[in-house]
Amino acid sequence: MEYSLPIGNGSLGASLFGGVMNDEIQFNEKTLWAGGPKDINTRGGDGPGSGFGCFLNFGGVFVKNLNTAAFDGTSAKNVLNYVRYLDLDKGIGGVNFSDKAGTKYTRRYFSSAPDGVIAARYTAEGANKLHLVFRLIPGEELHADNATYSADGTGSFHGKLQTVYHNARIKVVPVGGTLRATDEVSRWMALLKCSSSSAVARASTASRQTALPETQRSWLTA
Repeated sequence: MEYSLPIGNGSLGASLFGGVMNDEIQFNEKTLWAGGPKDINTRGGDGPGSGFGCFLNFGGVFVKNLNTAAFDGTSAKNVLNYVRYLDLDKGIGGVNFSDKAGTKYTRRYFSSAPDGVIAARYTAEGANKLHLVFRLIPGEELHADNATYSADGTGSFHGKLQTVYHNARIKVVPVGGTLRATDEVSRWMALLKCSSSSAVARASTASRQTALPETQRSWLTA
């Protein structure tokens, strides 16, 4: 998908791309800043020639749909009734579509201010089930290590820039089905054959003088 829909809570925001086979939730946090007073960068700060650095892309949650039994790109297994929308009254982004077997798929995205997270819920109602894999990828300019994953559905990466430490985490919670972390080089979390699942993402920064506090190191469960 080339265009995205925005959600946010004032400090943590996301762009929703809504692809059927490859979904992307690109996220950012308002204090993820690179550079200082002597850094000239034309991309951010106060405009061209600014000496105050720039914002950076924090990263993204990538969700791959492996349900080729329902979708394979042919006329016999194509996507029906696709809708992507943004509800401004409720602050919720959504995607709806169905397959030729009559299974209805929904995705809902929300950025919570009290909890400081971005939450996504994926559901399938009908004969076919969800078969998804999740990957957390840091922004290229963060120069962070690849995310690591645990069997309980958590994944994270962290690092530091010139002025701040940064930390991003996700937790995937399935309803039924199974969940496992792969041992592949690309490291995905695989969600196998379930009717619904939730993914919660959290991103934060701290000054270089102090490491991230324990409250920001702990997982928020859905």
